[in-house]
Amino acid sequence: MALSTEAAEALVAGYLDGRALPAAVYKAVVRAARARLVDGDVPVLDEMLCSVIDRGVQAEGVHGFAVLETRKTLNRALMQADAGSSLGSAGSNAADDHRTRATRPGAW
Repeated sequence: MALSTEAAEALVAGYLDGRALPAAVYKAVVRAARARLVDGDVPVLDEMLCSVIDRGVQAEGVHGFAVLETRKTLNRALMQADAGSSLGSAGSNAADDHRTRATRPGAW
């Protein structure tokens, strides 16, 4: 796993502070944070990404409209991030176990 991906996961886990996101939303947020890290954008977790994370946390365990709206918002954010970056897919298998890693004390 690339160092930038690990850094992005650490930032997202820190912001989550023990909360959980649906796996697809988590991967997309990490990908967007990684793109901002690589591009040197500050802050990495800007207001829009934090809003997406917060909506995703609220939608966790809820099926239907709330999850779809969170994904639509995140897709728009990723398209904007990708427009300024030539990054490939930043997905990783490590992102799949975010619930364990993000909630285990001292994991980061």
